[in-house]
Amino acid sequence: AEWYYITDTWTEDNRDAYFPAAHISTRDGKNKHRQSRFMQNAAYIRLKNMTISYSLPQSVASKIGMNEAQVYIAGMNLWEASKIRKPLDPEYLRRNVLAEEFNNNGAVEYPLQRLYSVGLRVGF
Repeated sequence: AEWYYITDTWTEDNRDAYFPAAHISTRDGKNKHRQSRFMQNAAYIRLKNMTISYSLPQSVASKIGMNEAQVYIAGMNLWEASKIRKPLDPEYLRRNVLAEEFNNNGAVEYPLQRLYSVGLRVGF
């Protein structure tokens, strides 16, 4: 989890904090004013899917009793370059509970999972 939500809030000792002072209730009207301070550049580049495969030559595959054999490595969400503050995902914006309360769109705060798989495909 990213701790800056807690450690980078305004206090008397931390006047240059990114976030305003923390308040327990959102119903008191504090920290609800619209402003551009928290706008971020959501431009990004991402490597979402990549598969690398190698097919054994038929002469080699036939020596081990197969018509064909292929080895592969695949990955999802392998790399991203973005200036947006983590863990926000610039690609996936949706309405969340907090955003609906403020009548505004919000960003999902769950980091993308990186997935890797290795496989062997054979034909007899």
